Amino acid sequence: DGIAAIYFNNCKIDTYFDTPGNDPYGSVNSREYRDPTQWYHIVWRVDANNTTQRIWVNGDEESLSSSLNPPNYSYNMNASGQPNAIGTAAWNTNNSADMYITEVHHIDGTLYDANHFGFYESSTGNWVPKSSEVIKANTTYGTNGFYVDFSDNTSTTTIGYDYSGNANNFSPHDVQVSDSVPDSPTNDFCLFNPS
Repeated sequence: DGIAAIYFNNCKIDTYFDTPGNDPYGSVNSREYRDPTQWYHIVWRVDANNTTQRIWVNGDEESLSSSLNPPNYSYNMNASGQPNAIGTAAWNTNNSADMYITEVHHIDGTLYDANHFGFYESSTGNWVPKSSEVIKANTTYGTNGFYVDFSDNTSTTTIGYDYSGNANNFSPHDVQVSDSVPDSPTNDFCLFNPS
């Protein structure tokens, strides 16, 4: 009860809101994400008080089905002592995502849009993330917010450190030090596209 989730399913972005009543879930639209070599910058903003959600991918706001908006409910993602998970489901940590994830900011109590986290580069027109220092200096994380960048691979414990100042550290499950790699949206390496 109280689960709020965003995830990829059959190359589409799905969301899920679990409550004692109506549980809207499914693909937010028909857009497919099929390039396995592409980094995606995703901002998901949930305002349960006003029963709305908004999603930006690489700076562009997605058209969403209003039938998938969250009911007005207290979701566990902002509740102290409740499990949060990145790259897996909190209720089933044996089903991990097959992807790289970097720079996860979770904001508790403040609604930011994509421009808070990135911008269109003038010389290329490409969407790029802002530096973590700029984001952290201008962000109110709230009590249960966190910022995990997965960069400290001195041990499996340090991979899940929270750098928001809240010490909401994650305990990695089934993660090896070698899972932390230097490839990131701002330090990208050439890869063959298998498709």
